[in-house]
Amino acid sequence: MCLKNATLISCIEKERQALLKFKDSLEDPSNRLVSWKGVGCDAITGHVTKLDLLACSLFTSDSIIPQFEALDVTSSLLELEHLNHLDLNGNQGSQIPELFGSFKKLKHLNLSYSSFSGKVPENLGNLTDLRVLDLSMDCTSLYADHIDWVSQLSSLQHLDMSIVDLAKVFNLI
Repeated sequence: MCLKNATLISCIEKERQALLKFKDSLEDPSNRLVSWKGVGCDAITGHVTKLDLLACSLFTSDSIIPQFEALDVTSSLLELEHLNHLDLNGNQGSQIPELFGSFKKLKHLNLSYSSFSGKVPENLGNLTDLRVLDLSMDCTSLYADHIDWVSQLSSLQHLDMSIVDLAKVFNLI
């Protein structure tokens, strides 16, 4: 795993550059990404497989203090074609980026305790290897107008959309 700046060098150059562009798109007032803690690279191939920003969040006794604000999650993340674990738990963002539905190898997507709002992207249904999808405890207004896409998640073992507004879903049975 690429846990420190020095070992990040072992990650593939194109993917390191994508991570740097992603880092530039974040508001990081506490400079928590300076060590690249939470980035995992495959020891053999050098591909980035894990981006876990929860590892960089601070907890208090009764809440998570957001450490990052995703001002514009850039398409540079699409360079991380081997990403299988994305955890943005407890961070801030606007809408869930449509590009998350392009990570074909993603097995774990955790956006809980974040401040995403708007419509849950239907293209998350493209993530057929996804085992965990957590959209829980979001204090903003996430909604879905249909959830047919969930049936495409054939590998899903854990789904939490407990805070997603499903009032507009017309085919919920």
